[in-house]
Amino acid sequence: MTKQITYNDLELVLQDLDAQLSVAETHGLLTGMLCVAEPKDATAWKSALLEVLDCAKPERQQWAVFTKLRNKISKDFTKDKLSVLFLPDDDAPLTQRLQALADWVSGFLSGMAMMGVSAADLANPVVKELVEDLTQIAKLSPKTDDSEEDEKNFAEIVEYVRIATQNIYIELQAGKEKLLH
Repeated sequence: MTKQITYNDLELVLQDLDAQLSVAETHGLLTGMLCVAEPKDATAWKSALLEVLDCAKPERQQWAVFTKLRNKISKDFTKDKLSVLFLPDDDAPLTQRLQALADWVSGFLSGMAMMGVSAADLANPVVKELVEDLTQIAKLSPKTDDSEEDEKNFAEIVEYVRIATQNIYIELQAGKEKLLH
């Protein structure tokens, strides 16, 4: 069985490349790109990712990390279960995790835009509402008092983002199927 890519694996690659995005934002970006369109050409998604990362060209083993991550996200979508958002561990300060969540959502929305989410897609009432919600979440302030209540609220928001992302994917795929018939 192939080893799954972890937050730390991606963090090391991004640091080595001197990339301009965080781990969370990079994972969100790839997720948003794949939510809108599954690029048939391997060079298309790699070129788009490289442009946004604004970094040195990855070497073969670094591309392997991105490719494994891309394949995992794609597989999760086809199973109707986005399993995880790449966020810092629960032992990281809540302010750091809140900022990472906002970065993830920002990356997701950017990835959707990069792959050309259409006006018709955004006119879908479900997609429209979820994108509006995610846009507000991307503006989250990382200020917190680290209370138990804040921890609970954070966990609920993370779960909402995960489900919203999956629902956007389902709605966009349903829209594509209607166009094919």
